[in-house]
Amino acid sequence: MPHPQLTPSARALEIVARLRDEPAPLLAILHALQDELGHLPEAELNTVADALRIPAGDLFGVVTFYHYFRTAPAPTHWVCEGPACRMHAQSGAPLPRGSHIAWSRATSEGTPNR
Repeated sequence: MPHPQLTPSARALEIVARLRDEPAPLLAILHALQDELGHLPEAELNTVADALRIPAGDLFGVVTFYHYFRTAPAPTHWVCEGPACRMHAQSGAPLPRGSHIAWSRATSEGTPNR
């Protein structure tokens, strides 16, 4: 549950304190932190590494190994360049209401034009 009055590093420490006694707590801590912050900023990863007394490089290795974890905020819009999207865009059909997808149309030189 997010705590707006806490800084991200304080939230990271709270999550570590809450989950550190779990068996193999690292993944649970990282999941909880990302669920709360939306991604895993470097400063908070360093806070977690210090609190768990593990090398920051090892922690970054875990974060970059698992595809679920993000070190940057998730994009708010997606650009669809696949064949199905190109066919749909060429048909002139409008985007679904509330969609966060942007069609990519090729220019006369064949390069994407967003």
